[in-house]
Amino acid sequence: MRDEGVNKFESAPEHIPTREEVFLIMRELIGKEFKIEEELSDEQGLYLLVARVQGETEGDIIEYSYMRKGIRTQNSSAVTEIYVAIFDNGTPVTGGGSAARYSDGQWTIFKFKK
Repeated sequence: MRDEGVNKFESAPEHIPTREEVFLIMRELIGKEFKIEEELSDEQGLYLLVARVQGETEGDIIEYSYMRKGIRTQNSSAVTEIYVAIFDNGTPVTGGGSAARYSDGQWTIFKFKK
């Protein structure tokens, strides 16, 4: 039996996480109530979600930014991931980085120092 018209080198379309899937992983990462600062979508769905929470000390803000892989007018990303940045009274400090990355239909959660 022959597979006519099937390109064996072409993979299935990559799954794009839904808004609900992104919220679930954000809740898992953050572990407490968070405030959505920015949310952007296009015809494929959610591509940017920025959430902020109060850090452990007053003035510290922890920002979680989901960005879908792709090139857009305002931003671009080589991977679909959630990145964490830590701010001390508005100034970025060390300790942030990639918190989770989405690949092949699965989220991988990374350890990072808050």
